[in-house]
Amino acid sequence: MKYLVSAKDKSANDLLADIESRINNSEEQELENAKKALLAITLKRMDAHPLSDLKKKLTDIFNESGVAGCQLAISSGRGLVQTICLGTKDKNNPVLTSTRFQIASLSKTYASVLTHEFFKKHNLSLSSKVNGLLKQYGSEFRLKGEWGDEVEVQHLMSHTALNMHYVNGVPAQNEMPDIYDFLNGNKKYNYEAVEVINKPGTKFKYSGAGFIVLEYLIELISKKTINELSAYDFTQKANDEDYARGFDDQGNLIECGYKMFPAFAAGMWNSASEVNKFLEQIAIAYNEIEGAEHLSHDTAVQMTYGQDKGCKDFMNALIGHGVFTIEAGENEFLLHQGANDGYRAIYLYCYKGPDKYKGVTILCNGELDGVLLNSYLMQEVLKELNFSGIDYHKFKTDFSTQHLSQEEVVNIGYKSLILEAFLPTLPEKIVERTKLNPRWMDNLLVDAEIMAVSNQRFARAENLISKYEPVFDPSLFGRQGKVMDSWETARHNPVDYDFLRLRLQKSSDVNFISISTKYHDGNQVEYIEILTNGELLLPKTKLDGHALRLVKLERTFYAVSEVEIRVYPDGGLTRLGLYEKVSDPERFKPNSSAKNIRFEEVIPATNKPLGPKLENIRFDAKVLKASDEHYAPAVNVLSPIPPLNMFDGLESKRSRDPDHYEELVIELNSEQKLDSILFDFSFFVNNNPRYLSVWGDDSGEWVELISKFFCKPYAGNKLEIKLPHKLITRRLKFDFFPDGGVNRIKIIGFDLLSQSIVK
Repeated sequence: MKYLVSAKDKSANDLLADIESRINNSEEQELENAKKALLAITLKRMDAHPLSDLKKKLTDIFNESGVAGCQLAISSGRGLVQTICLGTKDKNNPVLTSTRFQIASLSKTYASVLTHEFFKKHNLSLSSKVNGLLKQYGSEFRLKGEWGDEVEVQHLMSHTALNMHYVNGVPAQNEMPDIYDFLNGNKKYNYEAVEVINKPGTKFKYSGAGFIVLEYLIELISKKTINELSAYDFTQKANDEDYARGFDDQGNLIECGYKMFPAFAAGMWNSASEVNKFLEQIAIAYNEIEGAEHLSHDTAVQMTYGQDKGCKDFMNALIGHGVFTIEAGENEFLLHQGANDGYRAIYLYCYKGPDKYKGVTILCNGELDGVLLNSYLMQEVLKELNFSGIDYHKFKTDFSTQHLSQEEVVNIGYKSLILEAFLPTLPEKIVERTKLNPRWMDNLLVDAEIMAVSNQRFARAENLISKYEPVFDPSLFGRQGKVMDSWETARHNPVDYDFLRLRLQKSSDVNFISISTKYHDGNQVEYIEILTNGELLLPKTKLDGHALRLVKLERTFYAVSEVEIRVYPDGGLTRLGLYEKVSDPERFKPNSSAKNIRFEEVIPATNKPLGPKLENIRFDAKVLKASDEHYAPAVNVLSPIPPLNMFDGLESKRSRDPDHYEELVIELNSEQKLDSILFDFSFFVNNNPRYLSVWGDDSGEWVELISKFFCKPYAGNKLEIKLPHKLITRRLKFDFFPDGGVNRIKIIGFDLLSQSIVK
């Protein structure tokens, strides 16, 4: 195997070979060393803190509850799963490591994996319209209403279209109805008809109906039952003592011991250890482009692409496809909770970050008391695993279930007792300061309280109201990209604007505003707007890069205590000042005549350590055209060396035209029969393109090889796309919508001369 873009220039070959060998060997060796170190640390921790010590704490918590039984699976690393069983209150069914519980809505994660893989196998898109598929495969059922025809398959998994918060159970002595019987309502089991209650994709509303429709749709297309299709067991009947029976909060056995539920929405039985192993497979598939057992890299990446749409109020988390994701500093977790009659379940599993492959699943056969039990057990396990990114002092020990519905207890309970202690992912804090801003003592925003911020992925909102002059280090890159002393939001905002809400230290009158975009040139916000008490303090105003704007308000705004800053559509804003008085009022002009005055200081060029070396290397491909190389040159994408950071790739500036896209054209040294293309976005965490397409030169005409593909979920990751059209060509064109960056592009094909696969 060799890269089509490998180096051939003899003058640089020794240098390149040395670098490549050192990096490859080091990476491989370090991975092995890391595995050994992790195992050693885990074993050492277990010696220092025996499992029996943790079990004693958990047992004490369990004994204070009224729950019949409980099972915990604890993962302390990849392949390291241990089970703790609690409770013998159900004398006929003591909890063992093999005991299976109803995992309720945790079933949705399994269902979503199955759906992704099923649609991929059948060459169907998750953006396919549900009604279109129903018609195509001969069903009479349709999603009705104003938005019925707009519902896509992906909306069924992301809770952004349909009704039915929870699904109801069917007594075990009855036969489980066909899934079709739930679509139009089922009075016998108190099912309402499936309805489209929101414009699809716009508003989060937890929905069991989405998964009922999904289950029906897959059985319709395949003409098979879910169990015939699935590698996972969706069997409804519990046949022996290995199944935990359900109990209510009064200690009474649920009728017949359990109820049955629609498989995809809430119907699976499983053990905690098997759930943890399943979650580990998602984490492996997310991190490794080869994927894992039963699921591909694409499935894991697309499922975990989280959005808000209102679900932060629900779970303090983002919703993907059948799974929530929640940040904890540098870590990111898979999350889901479940609630069936007589059962409660929750998992938290780290799939990204320094504590990757650590997590816990808790299953119990209780109800509202089960939520409290699971929460307190989860607190102890999380502390034992010592996750970073969690403020353990925020764990609560009291929560009243009075006057709350079952739905509210489950969601508010977990959120209040556990999830509000999870800290957001933030860029690096600016610690090196220079001189004070000469106006800082008059700036009413200094030391203001940050009440809310929509996005601060690139740079922290607190920098905007700093009393210090901004600093810029051209060599400083962090986890989120270039470290900036400003407030900077991620690219490609899906809504009109980002916002920051501030509360002033004291109520004050405002007459003047200063706005700085210093060091932001090509990635500054396009427009700013400031509101107070529902009034426009500053109307929507155009800004330029690396510039200062000084505004005198046409009237005094009295007793301002809170402000909302809106930036359109996204980008960087360095400093903002509100003033009652200034020492140089003559410099401030009415907004209609004020200018964006560019700073005379030249922005230092970003340090790109590989640049000179790459210029001396001739690759088996060359760049013919790059429409924008504002932040980093296109030649970087051809490098055979693993990328070092965000500077080590092609990156364009932020565009503001919604129809804009950037072009990259490369030429190979010889014709190749193309097989697939790999895009490496490893260090473009907040600014990879939203979409991409690929074209090949066929006798002087561009032929589309990959149609416009939504690649935003692959930020900070890798994407490999197989080419359906096996074109023989030398030239390729890449379109990136609307802009963004990529570290590497690898072309995988068949060398016609050597008759071998090349990469």
